[in-house]
Amino acid sequence: MESGNSRDVYLPKGKWIDYQSGRVYEGGYQTIEAGKIPAIILVRDGSIIPHAPLAQRTDQIDWSKIELREYKADAVTCSGLLFKPGDTAIQRITSPDK
Repeated sequence: MESGNSRDVYLPKGKWIDYQSGRVYEGGYQTIEAGKIPAIILVRDGSIIPHAPLAQRTDQIDWSKIELREYKADAVTCSGLLFKPGDTAIQRITSPDK
């Protein structure tokens, strides 16, 4: 049952990681509590999300300092896509198993 800070959601098969709390959810129906940011943000197991450093404006982002954050529950490796200003093609980014 939904409350002001939670949502009933259906997740596709697989594992999903709450971006804010790190809690792992299985596919199927779930009731998920919103975090500090009042939103439900889920990341598929095995994803990499590039994070840029904080800047006042997008033209001030230091793209040389991208942090690649891995989201793993059961995944052995992670992957994602990255396209930075000045690039001519999308890069596939992957991590080896550790």
